[in-house]
Amino acid sequence: MKLAQKHLLVCILLFALISTSLGAATVVASYKEEFNTTIHNSTEFGIQSTNFPVALHVGTLLIETEGGGTIPTLYGIQLRRSGDYDEGDEYKLQSTKKINYQDEFGAQLIAKTTFGNKTIVKTINWGNGRDPLMGEKEFESGTYPIKVEFYLGIRNIHNAGQAAGVGFQFEDDDGPNLGKFKIRYRTSAWSNTLYDIPFAGGESSVPYFSTNYNEGSPNSLNGRLLDKSVFVSLSIDQETYEQSINLADASGNSRAKVGQARLTLSGFESPSPLGVTIVFTDGNGSQTTDFRLKHNEVQSFISFSLYLGGEKVNNGGPTIWDSLSYGNNIKALHVGDTNYQGAVSAMGGKYSDTITVTITPLDTNLIGQ
Repeated sequence: MKLAQKHLLVCILLFALISTSLGAATVVASYKEEFNTTIHNSTEFGIQSTNFPVALHVGTLLIETEGGGTIPTLYGIQLRRSGDYDEGDEYKLQSTKKINYQDEFGAQLIAKTTFGNKTIVKTINWGNGRDPLMGEKEFESGTYPIKVEFYLGIRNIHNAGQAAGVGFQFEDDDGPNLGKFKIRYRTSAWSNTLYDIPFAGGESSVPYFSTNYNEGSPNSLNGRLLDKSVFVSLSIDQETYEQSINLADASGNSRAKVGQARLTLSGFESPSPLGVTIVFTDGNGSQTTDFRLKHNEVQSFISFSLYLGGEKVNNGGPTIWDSLSYGNNIKALHVGDTNYQGAVSAMGGKYSDTITVTITPLDTNLIGQ
């Protein structure tokens, strides 16, 4: 069972109202495999322009931003696919019964990219594995999220009714099963350097299908596969003004908001509530249940308490976050209980702490990303 970790930056400025530093937003990707691979007419997916009469849904990619600050502009977003591209430009599917006098069908990936009010539909050429999802000037910053729906278009089947009840598998048990992919971009129209967009779980690439649909496997395309796995991802969201706070706002009975913790559940929609254990660990070596801020230049410390959704959490101790629902679950993070009178006599300057946040799923079908 995986553990998921994120970091929370807490800064306090003595004798100043707010930090002048500006954070930068990060771009992250997430991918959800489709377990209902029923073949439909391509018009139902809005991809009829690719000239494939029928297709099945492969999965959904989202490219989003995290945190506040400057939002990066992406140029020439590319799809990089794994696999051997020397033998042709199509995948081959074997059917369990003949349709239109044949039981082998060519198939190609299709990407339907949506952002803002724009939609781009492209057939993915299997020639070299490097495929542009959009050109240099097609994406405008501020129109996040970017949503990419992947489909598999199938040739020589005239309509979805012809495929009803027929199973399909990728030919050759060592075949591609669509392989893995990553997303890359350039920071300017003139740059030749490509950067990966990381996935929410930290991976640089993910499989289109984690399910084995290769020839000889027990699974076939064109049906509904029940996968009861639920995936939970953790993110720490901080607006720019939450990255630095004034000490007085976190002393006495006052608490200062420093961000929010977001747990996102995807995959199978479990009918029963799910939960995780969440642990916050001080980055400045505190040996107590409290956290502590450290001066950026000298060994001077200020202790503080951290609150998750109004509940005080102990440094290094487990906190249960249960009754999670499908989609986003959000709790505010606040700092409090600082000794203002004691702190003002300490060394002036900037104090900070980087807190590691770890989640461990409590349920057997809940997988941390």
